[in-house]
Amino acid sequence: MSFDDYHLYRTSYRADDNRPGVPANIFNDWPVVYVITNDEDIYIGETIHVGTRLEQHRNTNIKLQDMEQVRVIANDAFNKSACLHLESWLIQAASGDGTRQVKNTVTAMKESSYYQRELYARGFPGVYRQLKDEGVFTKELEDVLNSEFYKFSPFKALQKDQADTVRAILTRIFAIDFATQRASNSPATTIVISGEPGTGKTIVAIYLLKALRDIAAWEDEFIHDDDPFADFYTPKNKAIASKLVSCLLMPQSALRTTLAKVFKHTPGMENIEIRSPLKVGRETDDASLIGEHNAFDGQTGKSPLKQYDILVVDEAHRLRQRSNYGSMNGEVKKVLASLGEDPETSTITELDWVQRRSSLAILLLDPQQAVRVSDLPDDVVANTIAQAKREGLFFSLAQQVRVKAVAAGPLATAHNPHQLQTQDQPGQYGASVEHLPSYSEYVRAIFSLNDDPAPTAYTNYELAIVDDLADMLSLIKDRNDTFDLARIVAGYAWPWERNKVKARKRRKKDPNYVMPDYDWKIDGIPLRWNSTIEDWMGSDNAINEVGSIHTVQGYDLNYAGVIIGPDITYDPVRETVAFGGREHFADTGATRGTKNNPATDEDIFNAVLNAYYVLATRGIRGTFFYVCDDALREHLKKFFPVLASPADNRIVESDPKQTTSSRPGNTVDFAPQSKPALFDFGVEALPAKR
Repeated sequence: MSFDDYHLYRTSYRADDNRPGVPANIFNDWPVVYVITNDEDIYIGETIHVGTRLEQHRNTNIKLQDMEQVRVIANDAFNKSACLHLESWLIQAASGDGTRQVKNTVTAMKESSYYQRELYARGFPGVYRQLKDEGVFTKELEDVLNSEFYKFSPFKALQKDQADTVRAILTRIFAIDFATQRASNSPATTIVISGEPGTGKTIVAIYLLKALRDIAAWEDEFIHDDDPFADFYTPKNKAIASKLVSCLLMPQSALRTTLAKVFKHTPGMENIEIRSPLKVGRETDDASLIGEHNAFDGQTGKSPLKQYDILVVDEAHRLRQRSNYGSMNGEVKKVLASLGEDPETSTITELDWVQRRSSLAILLLDPQQAVRVSDLPDDVVANTIAQAKREGLFFSLAQQVRVKAVAAGPLATAHNPHQLQTQDQPGQYGASVEHLPSYSEYVRAIFSLNDDPAPTAYTNYELAIVDDLADMLSLIKDRNDTFDLARIVAGYAWPWERNKVKARKRRKKDPNYVMPDYDWKIDGIPLRWNSTIEDWMGSDNAINEVGSIHTVQGYDLNYAGVIIGPDITYDPVRETVAFGGREHFADTGATRGTKNNPATDEDIFNAVLNAYYVLATRGIRGTFFYVCDDALREHLKKFFPVLASPADNRIVESDPKQTTSSRPGNTVDFAPQSKPALFDFGVEALPAKR
């Protein structure tokens, strides 16, 4: 019996009795995964009785009436759990490949941990490549898994906390009388979903919108009992979902562009709007989209403004308070006037806009990812969360689905020789693993004004401080050649000298002005900020540029090389991180503050700390740090391994068994990266490029 010995059988979707090429025992009584296709569409399922299931599809699923080919995937060692795993994996791969439109409902995605899962998963890439050889897929698997279509696809098998959250919200949605809500003209009911970086907040938002579209499009076709959301497919819910006017609101323009492409690529989501806060606030009604759902301009009684039943707000911590919008101040005043506010004195926030433009507002947020002073005030966020908790409308996501780092034990270093102190029975490395911080918790504590965390070692993850910037640039390019999506990112400690708007202004003053080839230098190395805001991650020259916080927030990387600028230092007297001063902070948009309350140094420093927290939690496989400030670099060496052999440009994962006092300091050696280590990443597996 071989776990990775998969067999592929072919037959016609139209055949009734005799199915050549498919053994009778597999066709009638064996757990399998099946793939149904025509030139444009694909449907993937699993069953024990494939013959019976195909007959159900032909008789009840009108979406599959034009299908032509069936491919049955079998394995002598298959069981139900392995089939569910492969089914989900292939659905996600098909969505990322994009050769055909995926006809599955998003709620059919399901899988779980099971015995010998990693052994079965080893064979999944081979199944994909077999199907690619037959023309079912066209892209290489590594390109699929690194694509934005895969990463932001709604076709995900949700973690338990994600699934529980979606179920509770769907239950709430189908209990609301939206007609009464609209007529009342009262502020929206507000649901809050909170989670640290990498807990899948964006996926929950996308999944929820797709689930509503799937329920609305349901035509009484067969929904299998093991679909975890099968009970929502009812005529009553279909009628409600069909009338809902929903929108995804995304404060960051980069993510709006990316998600618009994903939605256009995903059946049923093509017409879901993705809006900025300003556009939601000011746009007039399009009757073809929302029918009679209007909120009328309170100033003129004319020009109906769009009213949504549901506004899903991702990265809601990036909504703004009343502040200087620069060139958009005039538009903001129009929005305020339409809401019955005094455009000159009103202090309502973009959160108020959302709540007045919708019946149900669903906010996905992490207060510690607010990276501008003009983002929502802490007290507004805290009050919103508190109210949601009182009303039973607060949900927390805790399962990490991005960063693969696993806390394994104490990190003993030359800078910090003490071991973790716990009251629990010491584990293999001297501490209870259950009480070690997650990687994101660890980074949050380091980049904060709170007490330092105990130095912790992490496995399944490449993590190091690099003393020489040239070495880190080389290291990231090496990882990009091997895995793709490795990028250099930095705090906003240097001005954007290559800004085209600034260049035009300078040429007016000096006709001989020539835009420089770089934005700043470190140790004589010229560096350039990202040349585009939208879709920078996948742009051709991204590997030669540096991404800012406003370009990378909300995205995943395989590896991140984080440049920590002089905007953050270390105070050895107070024994804490400290603000490097406004002269080292170049994000002018982050310093505008509110209209009558200019930003303080404390405000700016909190935004700086949050920005580095976000940058340090982008990497799936690893994170490297280059630190400009000498004192801060030495301080951080208490908490992270240090690159030992930069000339070799190779590194291994931190191993707590190798970070004891028997090694010099907290250095880590290098090892070749021609092949990735085998971890059970399941559908998140990211193979090395071939």
